[in-house]
Amino acid sequence: MSGSAIPESQGATAHVPTETTEAMQRRFYLVTEEKMVIYVSNFDKQTDDGDLQTLFSRYGEVTNVNIVRDRETEEPLGYAFVTMPDDDDAERAIKHRNLRFWNGRQLKVSERRPRRSDDDD
Repeated sequence: MSGSAIPESQGATAHVPTETTEAMQRRFYLVTEEKMVIYVSNFDKQTDDGDLQTLFSRYGEVTNVNIVRDRETEEPLGYAFVTMPDDDDAERAIKHRNLRFWNGRQLKVSERRPRRSDDDD
């Protein structure tokens, strides 16, 4: 019986799912497009996305700024997330902006921590 396959009924042949091209592209994008997200807090509530974009662009490319707002009132909650694609630029921004004054306020700037899950109690 050399060269013959064992019948499927005996479990020798298994279906191995193949990754679609789209899934591979998504995975590749996620791996190659790693970005550092910076947490920024204690800025003036008059600050807008453009202000933070300008501030952090001094240290490198900024791809996203998200000032977190109250869902009902749309008032800024006093913290934001700034995304920078280059880790070295992001580290430099953190080093140069953390605990430094900007527009009369001492900023707190750090790398974003992973979200807590409900299981972390």
